[in-house]
Amino acid sequence: MKGDFHVRFRARLGLKCSCLLDKVWSSRIYIAYFIEGLDIGDPQMLAKLGSEVGLDESELLNILNSYRYKSELQRERSHAESIGMRGTPFFVVDNKLG
Repeated sequence: MKGDFHVRFRARLGLKCSCLLDKVWSSRIYIAYFIEGLDIGDPQMLAKLGSEVGLDESELLNILNSYRYKSELQRERSHAESIGMRGTPFFVVDNKLG
C-alpha cells in the first residue's frame, strides 16, 4: 500500500464524493480496508467499491483522479489538527474533540 497519508487522503476524498452523490459508503470502505485488506488508496479500488453501493464508478473515478476537492480536504485537515485531532476516527462537538 502507498503511504499512510496517501491512503487516508484518497479515502477521505472518496467519502467527500459519496456525500456529494448523496450515498453513504463509509462502512464499505472500512470493511474493505480493515477486514478485506484492500488498498483503499487506489482510485480504481475506490471506484469499484463505490459501484458496489450504487455510485457511478466512472464519475467517482474522474473525481478521485482530478483532486477536485484537494483544497477543501486540506482545509478540513488543518482545522482538525488545530483542535487536536491526531488520528481517526475522531468526533467534534462544539468545535472541540469529543
